[in-house]
Amino acid sequence: MKRHVIGHCIVKGVPHTIAASKFPIYDGNEIVGLAGYFNDVDKGLWRQEQQVKIGLTDPDTGLFGFRGMMMTGLQYADNYRLHGEDFCAIMLDVPDFDATVRMYGPQIRKKLLKRIQKALDTFDVQKRTLGHIGEGGNFLCFVKGQDAKSIHKYLIQLAKNIHEITKIDGYDCTLYLRYSTAWCSESKNLDGMLHLLMERLNDQKL
Repeated sequence: MKRHVIGHCIVKGVPHTIAASKFPIYDGNEIVGLAGYFNDVDKGLWRQEQQVKIGLTDPDTGLFGFRGMMMTGLQYADNYRLHGEDFCAIMLDVPDFDATVRMYGPQIRKKLLKRIQKALDTFDVQKRTLGHIGEGGNFLCFVKGQDAKSIHKYLIQLAKNIHEITKIDGYDCTLYLRYSTAWCSESKNLDGMLHLLMERLNDQKL
């Protein structure tokens, strides 16, 4: 019998921690199967502390952090290799994030992050995993089950949503969104995808 074994799953692109318990089913003295259940401990303080401690969850947004996104990306890439299910990686960058925080002070940083996260939440598609990587305005997204045209349409709307953020805590600001995309089928592995993402994002600076 095993009780409260901690594991992880993704619900609507947000990491959750579960505590699973399982026990044998007997027919006389013979084990004929297993039964079990799990509890979502997502709302517990213990869960939050543990997720942050191991670097799986970003403490400011509750989204996956860099490590959590890499773990997810590796799983998706393995699935592509084994089953051919392609997926898209999207790098999202708000380049004026750091300058805005420097201008108005560190006290607005979390408020700015939350506003940006709220805007990104309009990208509400099934099989989407969103993470905040680093400490600034950088986000990474993995999407399955969408074609390139649909994703481009969503990204245009996201850029509009970010540009419509003009005040943070009473302070004026001007923000815009840079983004790049790469498909697993273009590179065959996660490292290649991330390399493509950064190349394409950096090309926008020229």
